[in-house]
Amino acid sequence: MKKYNLSFSWLPFTVLVLLSTVTSAQINSLTTRAFDKKLQQPNTFIIDVRTPAEWRAGHITGARLHNVLETDAFKTQLAGWDKAATYLLYCRSGKRSQRALELMQAAGFNQVYDLAGGFLAWEENKKNSANKITNPTHRLVIQVTSGDSLVWRGLMNNLKHLQAGWGDSAQILVVAHGPGIDLLRKEHTTQQAQITNYNKLGIQFLACENTMAEKKIAKDAILKEAGFVKMGIGEIVRLQEAGWSYIKAGY
Repeated sequence: MKKYNLSFSWLPFTVLVLLSTVTSAQINSLTTRAFDKKLQQPNTFIIDVRTPAEWRAGHITGARLHNVLETDAFKTQLAGWDKAATYLLYCRSGKRSQRALELMQAAGFNQVYDLAGGFLAWEENKKNSANKITNPTHRLVIQVTSGDSLVWRGLMNNLKHLQAGWGDSAQILVVAHGPGIDLLRKEHTTQQAQITNYNKLGIQFLACENTMAEKKIAKDAILKEAGFVKMGIGEIVRLQEAGWSYIKAGY
């Protein structure tokens, strides 16, 4: 029988690398209690790396918003930060904050940590940190059922004033269904630039899938800035039952 000479000399090095990676992740990921304790230290900054829409829905008090999904902008912002300071990062569940942590370490930041489990874990433990969560002052759902471009222009004007008056302290959803679905259709809308702008600020636009099915509208015909909800009118009712204020766009 032919004998084979198998060498496993690479195993110790591989195991060492893996252990080093795991150890590094464990050191830089803090439990909610350790994260909370580090918040009390001087020259420490909390960075929320989620989207503006997630930020509007609630964030850790004192955090700064820097969306890591906008990678180029995030890297540019790092250039003006103090590398001697301590930075505490968090996202929704912990994945994006790890990405942000890696970017910051690559840029020369040494005192960087992220919240294990993200904002979901922080909310789960909010009974111990209730005074450290900032919830939106206002929650508003706006219904769009009109295909009239004048109504759409009026809606954008309303959003302009709401943004000027409330800033990111308000969580705002725009739900389009019926003839109003055209507001979010690529080939029909007259408000592409405005929707793009408000979406970047965290105002969300939702298209009704029931309407889309009735009108045989494919998802790729809807603006990329929009999300989807199965039943537009049902979502509006659900939000009102949850305490959201309601406005219908139009006359």
